[in-house]
Amino acid sequence: MRIAKKRVKPLQISKLEALLRRLPDTHPKTAVIKQDLLKRQIGYRGEKSLDYYFDNLSLEKDVTLLHDLRLKGVNGHFFQIDTLILSQSSIILIEVKNIAGSLYVNPLTHQMIRTTRSSEDVFLSPLLQTQIQKNQLKEWLVSHNWPLFHIVDLVVISDPSTKIVVDSANQHLMSRVIHAARLPEVITNIVSKSSDHLISNQKMDELVSLLLKNHTERDINILIKYEIESGELAQGVSCPLCFQLSMVRKSKGRAWICGACKYTSQNAHSKPSGLLSTDKTYYYKSCFTCFPKNRLSAASALHFVNVMSPLFRNLQKSNLHYPLPTHSLPTTKNRKSSTLTAYHLRYVYQKKKAPANASPAMAPNANGTTFEP
Repeated sequence: MRIAKKRVKPLQISKLEALLRRLPDTHPKTAVIKQDLLKRQIGYRGEKSLDYYFDNLSLEKDVTLLHDLRLKGVNGHFFQIDTLILSQSSIILIEVKNIAGSLYVNPLTHQMIRTTRSSEDVFLSPLLQTQIQKNQLKEWLVSHNWPLFHIVDLVVISDPSTKIVVDSANQHLMSRVIHAARLPEVITNIVSKSSDHLISNQKMDELVSLLLKNHTERDINILIKYEIESGELAQGVSCPLCFQLSMVRKSKGRAWICGACKYTSQNAHSKPSGLLSTDKTYYYKSCFTCFPKNRLSAASALHFVNVMSPLFRNLQKSNLHYPLPTHSLPTTKNRKSSTLTAYHLRYVYQKKKAPANASPAMAPNANGTTFEP
């Protein structure tokens, strides 16, 4: 067995955790965000619990696993598969449900009813969900000129204490809705029975590469989703030790020092507790997960972590209160006139340091003319 795509912590969970660290408990959206985060954490824990049973597939040397695969369907909509298992003769599509209580699956109404001591909840049948995913995967394979595989869809219940209930006339559904402990047995039976129309290992590798190439991580603007302005977020870098947003960047040694507990760190900004960061390999070292990818300017990032740029620091130290121009600033190539660039700051700083008897410096405007701030 090989794992071509490992299971990683979903970006959505990292974003919600980061967002909660930046919102006060009294914020009107905090309760909703906490509830959404809890649901996703429960689902992720359920998916991770299956890894123990997948390890028992080590004897199936020709089986390849891809976790959290998200593909764009032929209809333009994305579909996501918790785990896809590929063999030379078949494909197994797995949907994981981490639900406690008693589950009654009704194939006629396409509903699943969860009953606990205190409540009864009705969900869309996961069998309908996997059937839709199965059809989408078939269409995707055909659109990429791949022959139709024998595809089996399974709903796996990760909680061993959950009771699965079906009518006597629908006992065949028990082969499609199973507990996690049955996974090794069921997968082995499916692979061994589907021995016809085997594809070569080379073709298997080509299919795996194609799936990985077409995988698209789901990344949403979480601030827009919850209608939260960036100005509502608490700024600064949190201490990895006490988690207070009190880390201060010291120019000497370029270290972070916590104003609350005095903890010192060289890389507090790149730790998940520091900014809005997630796995370092996902975006870049100091990833702001609450903000859309490639939408955060350097100036905004410095402002968000309460760090002053060297040019601003020099202006502050100069103790010269020369007002910045209120009209259009000089522009540089490929920049809008409203953008305050390092060029503008450097120009203003040099202007401040000019001798009193020197003639006023003139700066180029966007149209090639000059103006005096």
